[in-house]
Formats: sequence, structure tokens, C-alpha cells
Amino acid sequence: MDIRCSWGISAGIGAQAFYALWSTELFPTQYRGGVQGIMFFLVRGSAGIWSIIFPVILANLGFTVAGTIMIALLAISLLIGVIWAPNTRGRTLDEITKERYGNLEPNLVKKKRQAF
Repeated sequence: MDIRCSWGISAGIGAQAFYALWSTELFPTQYRGGVQGIMFFLVRGSAGIWSIIFPVILANLGFTVAGTIMIALLAISLLIGVIWAPNTRGRTLDEITKERYGNLEPNLVKKKRQAF
């Protein structure tokens, strides 16, 4: 097995593959930056909390328990991503936006008119 394939498999079950994908594909351009900021904040915050908890688990319960918890968290991430990730393959951002949010153009045109 090629090392790139191994990396792809391991990265595919990580949370970043899902939250990075969801924030760029599922939100209209006008909200995308805010959504990405919120998602990155939540992920980095939870990683910070885990980095405080992990040494305590490792010292008190051992490597096997700490590793099992980490694998369980990755498996949960995989399940969430596989179950709730929408199929957007081969569709444009406009098509995805219309399907998920309806026609946003009247609101955007209205906002542009108010700006002038």
C-alpha cells in the first residue's frame, strides 16, 4: 500500500475532513467565513481541552485506555461524517445553495439596493 493511500485513509476519518468540507460546500459565500470561524473555534477549543485531559488519562489509566478513547472519538467522527454528510458530488455551489436554502437572490438584490 502506498504511503499516500494510507494517509488518505487516516485523514478521511479525521474530523477536519468533515468540518472543512461542510463549511466550504454547504454555506453560501456571504456566510462561509463566519461559519468557518465558528467551526475552527469549536474544533481548536475541543482539541485544547483534550490536550489538558489526555495526560491525566494517560497517567492514571494507561496508554491502552487513552488510545482506545482517541480511536473511539475518531470512529464517532467518522460515523457523524458518513451519516450526515450530504452528497454534493458533481453539483455547483449555486445548485447546492438553491437546494438547501431556496432562492437567495431576491434577498441579495434587496440588500445591494439598500446599500446604495
